[in-house]
Amino acid sequence: MTHTCKQLDSTTARIVFEHKQGYQTWRNLSIYRISFYSSGKPVVSQGSVLGRDEGKSSALIIDVHQRDLVVIRAKESKDGNFICQYFRIGRNWVPRRLDLTCAHYSHQQVVDLIELSDIVPDLQVDSSERTLLDFLTETHPAWLSDILSRQIEHWHLNKPDRFFCLAPSRATYDEIHVCINDYPAHALAHYKHLLTRRQIRSCVRRSLRGAVMHAFEELSPSLVEKAVVDHPHEMIRYAAHRLTDSQLERCAQLAPYAAFVCRSGMPPTRQAAMMAISYPHCAIIYYNNHPALRSEFLHSITMHPEKWLSFHNQSYSKLFRCLRNRLGLKLTASELRGIMKGTPEEYHQPLMDHIAGLI
Repeated sequence: MTHTCKQLDSTTARIVFEHKQGYQTWRNLSIYRISFYSSGKPVVSQGSVLGRDEGKSSALIIDVHQRDLVVIRAKESKDGNFICQYFRIGRNWVPRRLDLTCAHYSHQQVVDLIELSDIVPDLQVDSSERTLLDFLTETHPAWLSDILSRQIEHWHLNKPDRFFCLAPSRATYDEIHVCINDYPAHALAHYKHLLTRRQIRSCVRRSLRGAVMHAFEELSPSLVEKAVVDHPHEMIRYAAHRLTDSQLERCAQLAPYAAFVCRSGMPPTRQAAMMAISYPHCAIIYYNNHPALRSEFLHSITMHPEKWLSFHNQSYSKLFRCLRNRLGLKLTASELRGIMKGTPEEYHQPLMDHIAGLI
C-alpha cells in the first residue's frame, strides 16, 4: 500500500496511507493504532481520513510508535462485512503487512499481536486545530497533496467553518469579510492583523473564547472574570501569564486536567498551586509516570509548602492523607526526613507535629 512517513520525534512518526479504492460513505473507512494502557487492556486510538470524495482515493493518517499494531478497516461492498488490514510498524518506521483478516482472526488473537504499552494516551493529527493546520501546510508527495487539496476544496464549498480554521491562507478578500461576520474566533486567530479596531471589538464581543486565545489584551476586567468561569481551559493554556494568582487558581479548580498538563511552563510557585489543586483529578496521569512525578511532587511540597498547605487546611496530615488516598503516594521515613531538611524553617514545627502523630 502506498504510504509516506515523517518522524516527529525520537519515539513517534506520522504515517499516511493511500487508500486507492474509491471512497464511498458505506465503506466506513477508518484507521487505528492499538496498544496496551495501564489497565492492561487494549486501547484504540483512531486516526484521520481525509479526501472523502466519492470514487476517489483517500488519505489515512495515523501517528505511531515503533512496534505498533495498525489496523485499516473498511467494507468491500455496501452490504458486505468489514475487512481489516493489519500492519506492524518496524524499527525503521516501515509498515509491514501482516497476513491476517477479520474473517478468521478473533479478538483475543488480535490482542495477542499487540507489542506496545503506552504510559499516556497519544494525540493524533486531528487532536487540535493547530496540529492539523500545520500538517496541511507541510510539503507532501504529489499523491497526498492532491488528496489534501481536494479535502480543502470540500471544506471550502461545504464547511466554511473548517475552511477558515484549517486553510485560512486560501481565503479571498471577500471571504475574509464572511469570516469576520460569521466566524469571529477564526477571524481573530488568522486575520487579526487585517482587522480594524471596530472589527476586533466586534469579534471579541461575539466570541469570548476566541478573544481569550487570540486577543486577550482587548478584554475588560469584567470579561476576564467571565472568561475564568466560562473558559477556564483556554485561560490556563493561552493566558495563564496574564492572570492573577487568584484567577489562575480558580481556573485550575474548574479545569484541573488543563492545570496539570500546563503546569510545566509556569513559575515554581504556580506549578505548586496547579499540582496541589489538580492532582485529585489526575490520578491516572500520576500512575503512568510514577517515578518522575513522585520526585516532582516531593520537591514541590518541600520547596513550596505554603501553596500545598493552603489547599489542605494548613495541615500536613491532611495533605499526606489525601496524597495517599488519591494517588497511592505513601511517604517513607527517608522522604519525610528529606522534606524536613529542605523545607523553610517556619514549617518545621507543623511537619514535626505530623510526624509525632505517626508515632
